[in-house]
Amino acid sequence: MSSTSETSTQLAQLLRAAIQLAASDVHLKAGAVPMFRIDGDLRPVESPPILGPELDAVSAQLAGRSVAELGAAQHCEFSYEWPGVGRFRGHYYRSRGESALALRPIPLKIPSMNELRLPLATRKACALTQGLVLVSGATGMGKSTTLASILDTIAHTSCRHIITIEDPVEYVFEDGMSQVMQREVGRDVESYGEGLVQALRQDPDVILIGEARDRETMEVVLHAAESGHLVLTSAHFSDVQSAVNGILGMADAKEQLNWRYRLADALRVIIAQRLLPRRGGSGRVLASEVLVADPSIRACVQDEARMKNLRAALERGKSDLQTHTLDQSLLELLQARLITLEMAQSSAQSPGELMREITLRRIAV
Repeated sequence: MSSTSETSTQLAQLLRAAIQLAASDVHLKAGAVPMFRIDGDLRPVESPPILGPELDAVSAQLAGRSVAELGAAQHCEFSYEWPGVGRFRGHYYRSRGESALALRPIPLKIPSMNELRLPLATRKACALTQGLVLVSGATGMGKSTTLASILDTIAHTSCRHIITIEDPVEYVFEDGMSQVMQREVGRDVESYGEGLVQALRQDPDVILIGEARDRETMEVVLHAAESGHLVLTSAHFSDVQSAVNGILGMADAKEQLNWRYRLADALRVIIAQRLLPRRGGSGRVLASEVLVADPSIRACVQDEARMKNLRAALERGKSDLQTHTLDQSLLELLQARLITLEMAQSSAQSPGELMREITLRRIAV
């Protein structure tokens, strides 16, 4: 049986390798070969398995808890900065009674919007002084990185009081021209909801909520956006329309109409994003769908019957509002030869319309 120090050394080597290989996630399971997720694919690593007791011990060390506390909790979210290795978000959990650990590398340097190839609407988000900006997408689609890039740009280009509420803290922000206060759920505040209530008493200009995951949090998010603050948050919805419907679905039936008008009034930008395999090489590229609120968009949000017109409104707003649908984004990536035709077709909302546009535009595929 290996010692905890040997396991720590093995883990440090694994995490260094993960950073060098640009792995998005590291998966450790007691008695199993470690796995890296690279370019969206899960791959085994040539490394000895870590046994259960050692995995418990090193997980407790990373989470800042005792092994007994970790075992009693059964699961635990944490972030950890390993000097000389990097910063990581961790989730310890149990699988059939055995220990498991998922780790996500977090770059110490926040990528710029140009480096991430973020849509032009993100520049509008940085210039806003109030309202709701939502970044949406499935797990692992770069939502936290996009939010961090937007917030870092705000912090270095304007003088504002910025408060973040995260579970756990991921990217670490420098003040820049602004003052940034980062608060972690479970350490600095009890919950997202409590943190938001406190934040409203702390003279904020910008509030970042790591994730709007329930009705309580979304209620306070809407209230903060309605009260003249800029609120940034994320949610797990695949596209703009499902994001709008998902937020409204958090409300009780009797609140639906009220929430429609509140959301229409507060909403400024939605960025729904997916990371797709890069054509002919390693890495992934960002495909996005973007909403920028204007009177036609607000009318769609307010009236359930008009929601069917939302996609057409996004298409029409491409030139002046910098809105676009996912399929329009896929066409641009195809035209730039950044993704394959097969990937575009499998990701498209309307594959038939996508193929017609490819023919009309004479895009070489």
